[in-house]
Amino acid sequence: MSDIEFSALAALLIGGFGLFGFKFHRFETQMIDRSESSITQLETELKNLRLDLAKEFRAQRAEVAAHIAALNDAINAARGE
Repeated sequence: MSDIEFSALAALLIGGFGLFGFKFHRFETQMIDRSESSITQLETELKNLRLDLAKEFRAQRAEVAAHIAALNDAINAARGE
């Protein structure tokens, strides 16, 4: 292999690895951006879910309290109090 062929092969290898490194860096940057936006979106959804569950549990507690009060009133009425 002559010096010119070796130099051309070395230049192609260096250029190929440089291009590969550049593409990999771009891909990694895109994946990080996507994951950060996904994490932010997930945090927002979890926060909203927590608020929705709190409202739902509050409504359920009020409903159960109303049922208990109604049962208490019915028992007291049956006893004649």
